[in-house]
Amino acid sequence: MNSMNLKLALMGLAITASAAACGGDDKGDGESINAVTARQALTGNTEGVAAKVSSAIIFLESSDLANRGFHLGMGSATDCAVALPDGSGADFDSGACSPDPVEPADLQVDLSEPAADLTQYLEEKIFADANIETSSDTQVTFLLRGSVVCGLDFDGAPDQSCIDQVDSAQIRLKVTSPAAGDVDVAVLIGAQKHNPLSIEVHQSLIAAEIDLGGLKGAISELSGGEADPSLPTTMKGRIRGEVEALGANKARAAISVLTPIEVAGGDYALSLGASSPALEVTADGTAKTLKALTNLGALRATVPYSTETYDDVTGDYSEVSQVLDVAIAGLTAQFDFTGATDALALTGLGLGDSTSTIKIDGAQILGIDLNADAGRKFSASIASAGDVTTIIVDPKFDLSMAMDFSSLTNNQDMPARAMADVLSVVLDGATPTLKFTGENSTFEVVSGNLEMSLKNAGDSITVAAGQCLSTESDAPVIDSSPEPTPEPVNEGPFASMIAGECAI
Repeated sequence: MNSMNLKLALMGLAITASAAACGGDDKGDGESINAVTARQALTGNTEGVAAKVSSAIIFLESSDLANRGFHLGMGSATDCAVALPDGSGADFDSGACSPDPVEPADLQVDLSEPAADLTQYLEEKIFADANIETSSDTQVTFLLRGSVVCGLDFDGAPDQSCIDQVDSAQIRLKVTSPAAGDVDVAVLIGAQKHNPLSIEVHQSLIAAEIDLGGLKGAISELSGGEADPSLPTTMKGRIRGEVEALGANKARAAISVLTPIEVAGGDYALSLGASSPALEVTADGTAKTLKALTNLGALRATVPYSTETYDDVTGDYSEVSQVLDVAIAGLTAQFDFTGATDALALTGLGLGDSTSTIKIDGAQILGIDLNADAGRKFSASIASAGDVTTIIVDPKFDLSMAMDFSSLTNNQDMPARAMADVLSVVLDGATPTLKFTGENSTFEVVSGNLEMSLKNAGDSITVAAGQCLSTESDAPVIDSSPEPTPEPVNEGPFASMIAGECAI
């Protein structure tokens, strides 16, 4: 991305992130407003909602479970498979342990600094007096001017390419006030004033609503009406995101697909079913609870997939184009976290009401089913006490993945089992329970029974109640041999796993 496009992208991100939105009509009635009161509302409301959100989720900073998940997402602090007695980690290349591994940062939820940085940018660059185009008692329209929005280039001179692009886009922000202290912002693009984005910055609510139809119109005008094969020919649907302060220490955030999403071009297509909300999170800082709900509709994506093949006879490479088709039936789940006990309850996690598939040129290469004979959902409770994390599943966890990669043109290096087999992971029995300790990859089946298998290959491993599952690589090993011994080509994936007495 070149400099001017990057600046425009960052500018658009800043506008979107400053709020969230609904509205965008051309009514001129409402509360009295001017540039000064508009900036005061934008700044005060954004920072006020951010402060309340921080207060609502501050308890997560002291949660072992939340920090453990955050550290997992940020990556391990060391390269050791397990920590050595002195607490150090192993060097990736030599296997030797570094005495001072760098610890990842703890989870931070204070939003005051990024909120202040954002509002400063909006005041100085976006809703600045120099950008005012028109003003009345109930409406102020800002026309973004490149000389105000853009900074300097690498030589310290005004970035003329950025200035020209901003000016030619004719980006207007029409600000109105539906109630005292609240502002709505309609983002209008081009001479025809397409409205792809509307924003609400209210005292207790920040929201943004994107209209893909309006976005398509804006893109078409900015490209001069000329057909661009890289741009979608179909863009439909509306998406809304919002953050709401429900009190001094309580807040919610939600994303909704208001109308079905359809995006398509010459050789690709994406569709997503409507769901409201598709994702919702509510945090209560006083009760120290967090609830998350997801109810994502069916997702379908079709995209080109190209591979390069080698002809052993001619010695030539050739490119083969295929069509990748991904269909996920849906995603549902509810998460309830209790900070006082550092416990997480997961309810009704499922992947929709049918098999999720991945296909190449119409031939299925992967089919995924979760608890297909148990309502296609499962629940689980997760508790953390010190270094020990316990997971209890209800009624069971049964993941089945049917694999047949024979349709791929570059499957020569794949094992035979990937051509036609079913990978199964089942945790069932009486109160199926797993226990993990520290950063060790070994875990214990406390109750129930865990079985992983490749059904057609006959390769499997079973871990009974009271046993632990570990691997041969659980401890760092320094191999001084000049060349590692290659694994057998047809060795199953469970060959290196060991089920037996627990040492954790």
